[in-house]
Amino acid sequence: MADGWTSPLTERHARWERRRRAQAAFFWLVLPMVLLAMTVEGAQQLQPSWRAHRGVGTAGTFTVTRCVKLDCYGGGVWQSDDGTDTRRGVRLYDAPAVRHHVGDRIPALDTGLSYGVYVARGEAYRTTTVELIVGVLGLALCLLALAFWRRRGNAPPS
Repeated sequence: MADGWTSPLTERHARWERRRRAQAAFFWLVLPMVLLAMTVEGAQQLQPSWRAHRGVGTAGTFTVTRCVKLDCYGGGVWQSDDGTDTRRGVRLYDAPAVRHHVGDRIPALDTGLSYGVYVARGEAYRTTTVELIVGVLGLALCLLALAFWRRRGNAPPS
């Protein structure tokens, strides 16, 4: 064999090993972090979105102050109808399906979420509930997979 020559089988095995490690890193590091973020976000938003669906909260107006491409709901100012409460830098959830522009005013409820307000009688609670369920079930499946690997006598791949 010449110097520097490697077998095609050795190269294939090395590629397979790199791919296996990347998949393991995704499954054991990235996926659980995403699922945990979904669970936390869903848990934070479930009660406020349900209250908005029922029409419970402080009535006010969301004013669009920033638009990025087609998203004009990610930055705005909410002010209560009686003028006693103003919140800046909040997001509007369950926004109407029409295009808005900077300066548009949309009726919204403050239901207790620190970084957002909701349209009254909206359906955001549905996506919030799905997000929470997927996050919790996904984390449970990750824990079951970890228990399965440990029971078989294998440590999780690193």
